[in-house]
Amino acid sequence: MSVARHQVALGPRARPEPHAAILMGLCDGGPWIGAQLDSIREQNHTNWSLMVSDDGSIDNGAAVVDRFADGFAPGTVKTRDGPGRGFVRNYLSMLSSVPPSAECVVFCDQDDVWLPDRLARASAVLAQIPVEVPALYLSTTWITSQDLTRQGRSRPVRRDPCFANALVQCIGGGNTMAVNRAGQRLLRAAVPEGLLATGGIGPASHDWWMYQMISGAGGRIVADPRPSVLYRQHGWNQSGSNRGARALARRAWQVLRGDARRMVDRNLAALNASAERLTPSNRRLLRQFETARNLHIVARLFAFRRLGLHRQTRAGTLVLWLAGLLRLI
Repeated sequence: MSVARHQVALGPRARPEPHAAILMGLCDGGPWIGAQLDSIREQNHTNWSLMVSDDGSIDNGAAVVDRFADGFAPGTVKTRDGPGRGFVRNYLSMLSSVPPSAECVVFCDQDDVWLPDRLARASAVLAQIPVEVPALYLSTTWITSQDLTRQGRSRPVRRDPCFANALVQCIGGGNTMAVNRAGQRLLRAAVPEGLLATGGIGPASHDWWMYQMISGAGGRIVADPRPSVLYRQHGWNQSGSNRGARALARRAWQVLRGDARRMVDRNLAALNASAERLTPSNRRLLRQFETARNLHIVARLFAFRRLGLHRQTRAGTLVLWLAGLLRLI
C-alpha cells in the first residue's frame, strides 16, 4: 500500500474544480450548525454540494439548514430524513445518495468550523491519486472549546497508516475525512454487507471502519499534518478529543469495562462480511487477529507482536498489548 504524509501544496489548477459532495449528519445541532454552514459557504473551493441527513432533530437545526439552502441554486443543498439508528448508521446511509458527478466525498460534523481551504486541500490530494485506487484523506484538527477558543492541535500521524494499525486504532476523525470516487464505490458496496453481519447496528464508528476498509483493500491513506477543522468540544460530542488527562481516563475506563472489545467485535463482524474486498494478505491478517484474541494469555502477547499490530505511539502499543493480555480488546 502506498502511503503519503506531507504538506499539501496548492498550485494552479490544470482542470476545473472537482465536485466535492459533502455529507453532514444532523441531530439537534441548532446551537452550532450556523457557524459550520457559514464556513462551508466561505470555502475557496466552490464546486460542492451538501447533503444533510436529519436523524430525528427536535430543535431548529433543520430550519437553519433550510434558510442556508435558499441562498444557493436548487439542488446544491439537500436534506433528508436519517434512519434514526444513531450517528454511525446516519453517515453510512448517506453513501448511497452521493451524486454521480462527485469526484470526492467529504464528511462533515454539524458542530465544527472548517478552515477556508478544507475542501481545496482534500480535493487536490485525492485528484493526484489514480482514479481506480481507493483513497482516504484525513487531517489533524484545532481542538477548541465550545466558544471556538483555540486550545491545541490534535496529534499528527506518526507511523505509516496500514491495516495492522487500522485493526486496533482509528487515526483520524470522520470530521476531517474525504474519499475519492473509487473509495466511495468500495464503501458503498460494503455498507449493506456490514449492516447484515452486525444485525443492522453497523461497525463501531464510520470513520474507523472507513480507515479499515480502504487500507485493507490496498488503497491509499493520506494523513495531512495541517489542521483543516476547528473541532468544537462541548457536552454533546459523540466522541470528543483524545487529548488531555480527562480523555485518557475516559478511554481507559472504556477499555476496562469491555467497551473496546465490543467495538472490535463489531468491526470484525463488518470486516469479515466484506473480506473478499480486502487484499489476500490483509484477509489473512484479519483471520490471524481474530484467532490471536482468543489464544492462551502468553500466546496472545506473542501473537499480537508477531502480527505487527500496533498503535501510533510506543506507549499506545504497550497499552494495546496489555489490553490483549487481559482480553480487553
